[in-house]
Amino acid sequence: GAYNRTSPTLAIVIDGPTFKFVSEDASLLKTFWNIGKVCKSVIACRVSPAQKAEFVKLFKRKVTLAIGDGANDVSMIQAAQIGVGIKGKEGRQAVNSSDFAIGQFRFLERLLLLHGRWNYRRMAKVILVSFYKNAALVFTLFIFNCAALMSGVSLYDSFVYAGFNFFTGMPPLLIGIFDKDLSEESILRMPVFYSSGREGMYLNYRKMTQWMIRGLITSLIVAVIPIVSYITDLGVPTFSGQSNDISGIQAYGTFIFTTLFFAVMFTIGMETLTWNGIYAFFFFGSYLFYICVIVTLSNMLDLYTVYYKVADYVLGSGYYWLHSIFIATIVLLAEIAFKYTRQMFYPGALDIAMEIDRGYAEVCDIDGFKDYLMAAKKVQEISPDAMTKAFESRPPRSPNERNMARLASRTSMEATRNGLHYDAE
Repeated sequence: GAYNRTSPTLAIVIDGPTFKFVSEDASLLKTFWNIGKVCKSVIACRVSPAQKAEFVKLFKRKVTLAIGDGANDVSMIQAAQIGVGIKGKEGRQAVNSSDFAIGQFRFLERLLLLHGRWNYRRMAKVILVSFYKNAALVFTLFIFNCAALMSGVSLYDSFVYAGFNFFTGMPPLLIGIFDKDLSEESILRMPVFYSSGREGMYLNYRKMTQWMIRGLITSLIVAVIPIVSYITDLGVPTFSGQSNDISGIQAYGTFIFTTLFFAVMFTIGMETLTWNGIYAFFFFGSYLFYICVIVTLSNMLDLYTVYYKVADYVLGSGYYWLHSIFIATIVLLAEIAFKYTRQMFYPGALDIAMEIDRGYAEVCDIDGFKDYLMAAKKVQEISPDAMTKAFESRPPRSPNERNMARLASRTSMEATRNGLHYDAE
């Protein structure tokens, strides 16, 4: 319990001979590790290049970053998960051995707080969206097989099924390139949000579970409604010889697949925070690309007879368009309801910061935000249940102060929930 909190006022300094003595004894090394965890800074002076690397490896239980500008820093840079080399007067050895190279030390701020955070969020979102759309695809197969008495019949044509990630691949990829939640100015003014990436708050088991559940809900909407329509004979292309059936399970599978494609694309669009010309071109072009592929495939009689004219029939059916767009819209409305409820009634610190960043609330000044954050931290340390009383001594008097109070309070609560200890300095 004594080693679980980081003090903003403690630091430790150790020199090379002392570190050598400590590193030779496992119990002393463990004690040094525990003491280092509660310190804001751990400084090692007059250490050899090998000791620098050993020092980094000691703290490698967390994500470590090493930065240097000379040949004596190479071993340290290579030992860390992230190595940054500074191109300076001591040559290019550090730069050649690093993951990232910068021209001056002051550029480290933008590398970490801005580009590092942006890219972590982008990669996390790409992974989550990819899992979501593939989970939704697979779940529809399970649901269909429940209706098909577990016969093992494949709902989708093999070529169309294999192309799902090609049809829906570009939007997530471009999210990983362009997406931004906060502007450059807001991130640099509120560096507290960098810790969310360092602690893995955007990609964890909880997030994965949430997106898997969303995939399950999407597949239930997409698969169950057509099955009900089939049972009640509403004219959906089916596989049992009813009035609108000319191609059997191929037409039915194409209908379900296309509906799922629309629903997944709607969800991806809802998750996109940055729209530009390139993204819009590939997003809407994905629809055209999908239609062109299945139409071309269904007209290749010599190469693929089993799918011949299936797409022509399905795309030419008014029932198809009615049901497909209607079902995909239900998924879209469910996503909108989910996002609205979360942001209106259970907003996170990032949601509030995004409101301020986009001008939906008055812009808060960073000095005021620091004051509110520090007050919230102190109250939270005394009693987690006292957060609602954090600002009773001086209630916010203006919309600007209220926004700062909301942001600081939410940030402190999320920090405690995730085991973080933000420093407002």
